[in-house]
Amino acid sequence: MIHWKMCLLKQQGVIDINYKVYIERIASVSRFEIKRSLFDRKLLLALAVIILIMGISLIKVDFVISSAFGDRDYIGRLIRAATMGISFSSIIFASDSLVSEFETGSGLVLFTKPVSRNQVFIGKFISAYLCTFMMSIICYAIIITAASYKLGYVSENLWISFLLTMLYIFAAVGVCMLFSSISNKGLVSIAAGLLVFFVLGMVIVESAREFGEPWYSLYYSVDAISNAVEEHSSAFVSVPDLTTSAAVMTMYGAFSSVFAAIIFNIRRQP
Repeated sequence: MIHWKMCLLKQQGVIDINYKVYIERIASVSRFEIKRSLFDRKLLLALAVIILIMGISLIKVDFVISSAFGDRDYIGRLIRAATMGISFSSIIFASDSLVSEFETGSGLVLFTKPVSRNQVFIGKFISAYLCTFMMSIICYAIIITAASYKLGYVSENLWISFLLTMLYIFAAVGVCMLFSSISNKGLVSIAAGLLVFFVLGMVIVESAREFGEPWYSLYYSVDAISNAVEEHSSAFVSVPDLTTSAAVMTMYGAFSSVFAAIIFNIRRQP
């Protein structure tokens, strides 16, 4: 009955659902944003940050830490550096993606066919995720190469760490898109991302430890990415549970993305 009514409405022109066209327009937005990231040198900037962070971490771990910690801690500390680089990448690719529409309107006006705000949002989200994901692949390639050369093997749990990284990218991009949806300038959104990921997150977690395990914090849950391959011999160190951390990262990504999409859809040009 419902299907029959939908077909009748479609024939009458009341609704016109063409999922193929919808997906094609989202893909067009994603391709446009990836190309723009290349031309705006965002990819080069993110790559430079990744190489710098991983390079410093390799030197530090190799000459300072490796003699005092076990093999798994060697890999885990490289992963911690990688998560820092991935956080920077998500800020670079996502923090000004939505606010740029209200500053320049590039994505909404440069397409030959009309593109809805939902399509623009989804396309930009996919673009930011894919670009950040590419940076994570580079990080893990460096980790695998360093571990193979230094240790002669790669941790069997590294794939778990990589899966958690994919969830963290989802959360980080979602949070950055939320900042972008409410900011009036790209620089404001970028500053908010840097403040939350690298200052407030640490302060909140350290303060919350006095009252119990801050399992609800994204900053705390990120440690699960490195803990998947690290060994913890001290009973006094609180270690985030992998399953709980995965759920927390998923919730951060889902809720922040939904709120960002809602705000982006109702926001008006200044």
